[in-house]
Amino acid sequence: NCVRLPFNYRLIENAPEGYQYFDKAFLWGERYGIGIILDMHAACGAQNCDWHSDSLGRAQLWEKEEFRDRMVALWQKVVTRYKHEEALIGYDLLNEPVLGGKSTNLLKKIYRTLIRRLKEIDRKHTYFLEGSLWSQRIDFLADILEENVSVSIHAYQPLPYTFNFVPFKSYPGLIQRQRWDRNALMKYLSGYAQFARKHNVDIFVGEFGINWRGGHWGECAYLRDILKAFH
Repeated sequence: NCVRLPFNYRLIENAPEGYQYFDKAFLWGERYGIGIILDMHAACGAQNCDWHSDSLGRAQLWEKEEFRDRMVALWQKVVTRYKHEEALIGYDLLNEPVLGGKSTNLLKKIYRTLIRRLKEIDRKHTYFLEGSLWSQRIDFLADILEENVSVSIHAYQPLPYTFNFVPFKSYPGLIQRQRWDRNALMKYLSGYAQFARKHNVDIFVGEFGINWRGGHWGECAYLRDILKAFH
């Protein structure tokens, strides 16, 4: 019942006509009863070294304060424009940050600044914080949680299987010298469940899935099991 709508900072900062895409998405969301989470998928300077953050091989967001300031200013524009949309669920502040050896304190500082500045504009909707290391590590977020702040994770384990890094692996089966089945998926996700209970916070699974290989390698079973594990 919701769509996580990714965007590149260039869409708004360098080409303001990019708002037309958001406007159309919110129109469709309201028409068809689909909630929308706006997701900064590529921040100024890039928040990781991968292609989907629009990186040229470096995550410069962590190197230059100018980029971090521009990210805050851009979010302020976006929140101001869309805070009254009926289809809006909230804002995914930064997709898959990878700090490259920098302390998580830097990411916490950015999140604190964003929450403070953006809540001056919109205190109604939810702000989603992704963990470090491709949205997997979340313990460091515990002391910045507050009202209307949630945590988002991405769940792709075991990567050699879901991304087909090692061909011809099947599920359930032996992957990375470990048997992966429903019990293994439950164990993998149990730490997140404990975090949610301990800190009384919802966890949104912003991404999960598998590279489809015709359904011959247990893809359907994997998806069924991980969906059950989420509950």
